[in-house]
Amino acid sequence: MSAYGRHGILVRILYLIIAVVWYGFSLGGRLGKKRLIVLCYHGILPAQGQRFQRQMRGIRGLSVSGNGYAAAMPLKPGAVPGVLVTFDDAFANLRDHAVPVLEEYRIPALVFAVAGNLGRMPDWNMPAGHPERNEETMTVEQLTELSGNPFIRIGSHTMTHPDLTT
Repeated sequence: MSAYGRHGILVRILYLIIAVVWYGFSLGGRLGKKRLIVLCYHGILPAQGQRFQRQMRGIRGLSVSGNGYAAAMPLKPGAVPGVLVTFDDAFANLRDHAVPVLEEYRIPALVFAVAGNLGRMPDWNMPAGHPERNEETMTVEQLTELSGNPFIRIGSHTMTHPDLTT
């Protein structure tokens, strides 16, 4: 039996006490509201489309924008927390399953492309069961077209997607 199972009620009470004390020290939660929340996605497969749409519907009023497009900028003192939506690897499925939702809810996003792997399956090491292992990345033409979208900005996600921890 785990420590949580043996002492479940005591652990819950301790967590509650810590939460109440933290809430008090953060002035009712106001100190943490100046932070930027970054949501990092990769691809949006057809089966994930409805869940992604629900998530975007939930954050539509909180997204960070500057002149109608995504901007990673510090929030001004007293500002409502912002949400920045990002996509790593620039999978082609974003055009069909993410971009229309972002446009519908007017949510800006950043797409980070692996510049040396455009228009192909990922060349980098991915686990066998990874959902995007067999998904193509966008081509240069697709990224160029996407860069004209007022809700999308393109960034670099390295040239070859190396494992930077090694």
